[in-house]
Order: sequence, then C-alpha cells, then structure tokens
Amino acid sequence: MTPQEYLISSIDLELYDLKNYRTNLKRFALFEIRKNNMFAKKYYRILEEVERVSIEINALETRKSDIFNLN
Repeated sequence: MTPQEYLISSIDLELYDLKNYRTNLKRFALFEIRKNNMFAKKYYRILEEVERVSIEINALETRKSDIFNLN
C-alpha cells in the first residue's frame, strides 16, 4: 500500500465516522424535539455541532480530492 493509498483510506474511515456521527445527532435532535419539546437553546447547540461536523466532512473530502489530483 502506497502512502497516498494509506492516507486516502484513513480519510475514508474518518469520513465514515463523522457522517455517522452527524446522522445520529440529527436523529437525536428530532427525537428529543418530538419527545420533550426541547428548548430552542439545546436544539441550536446540536445544530451548531451538526454544522461543525459538516464543515469538517467537507474539508476532508476536499483533502481527499486534492490527494487524488496529485496522482
């Protein structure tokens, strides 16, 4: 396995974890809103975390495409 392949594989694993985390956050927020009429503050904190994770995912996908373009 070349260093580039290793790096891409590690990025893929991190992307997988982050995407699952983001999906679970969204599901949790929706569940809590339906169940408890969650306060807006708590809901907005979860949405901020979802946005932070989405930005991190985009950065990793950009890095991965840059690695592909170097080859």
